[in-house]
Amino acid sequence: EHIQAEIQKDTGQASRDLGWSASLFNQFLCGRRPVNSEHIIKISNYFDISPDAIDPNFNPPKRSSIKVF
Repeated sequence: EHIQAEIQKDTGQASRDLGWSASLFNQFLCGRRPVNSEHIIKISNYFDISPDAIDPNFNPPKRSSIKVF
């Protein structure tokens, strides 16, 4: 229970930091809702990981409002 509470706290904070509802972020994490390239970029920047770690077939869009770090 303690670990589950910590995970929920962390995902709740991440969703707020990313500007999404906790429900939406949870749907992404559980695979119930597809992520687009901008979602992948936001998540990868937030967690300081490569977009390829989220989607091995990731191709950055030619135009995006979010820069990949």
